Amino acid sequence: MGLLDSSHSLAAAELIIKDELDFAIGYQAQAMTGVHFEKLFDEVLVLATSVTLDTNWRDYYIAIDWDPDLLAVQQHLFGEIEIPQSVTAPFVDTARMIMPRQPASAYVVEREARQQIEDGRLRLVDEAPRLKRPVHVIYPDKPRYPEVQNLALQGIRDATRELSDMGSSS
Repeated sequence: MGLLDSSHSLAAAELIIKDELDFAIGYQAQAMTGVHFEKLFDEVLVLATSVTLDTNWRDYYIAIDWDPDLLAVQQHLFGEIEIPQSVTAPFVDTARMIMPRQPASAYVVEREARQQIEDGRLRLVDEAPRLKRPVHVIYPDKPRYPEVQNLALQGIRDATRELSDMGSSS
């Protein structure tokens, strides 16, 4: 079992505070002086697997250290999770990319895995709950160039509006 770390949005927020990054998009939000987290949409996570039907998907599970709520769901499904080694990577969709190459099971972003599920390369684990996680745009409270930031933020909001509609209909 591996562990994927999705804490990079908080690292990005630190870079924004230091004026080393203009904005970022991430899954975790935390009150921080000098930076704003604005919810864009809800991402839907599903438990998918690439193991055969006669194989226990739990034996090939990749734990995702996303947030306390997802950890609680994983503990409910598996009991106390023991992770023998840690794989640290930007979560974005690393687990979904591993699954076609080797037997594995993990919570993945539904919209990114949809084609693999439809093609039969992945299958959903029926007894697992679907989870929603908020996606945020992260930006400084006091940008150097407010007009440019406002233009960029409006573009991000427009581009993610369809994803927001998809998340609310799931």
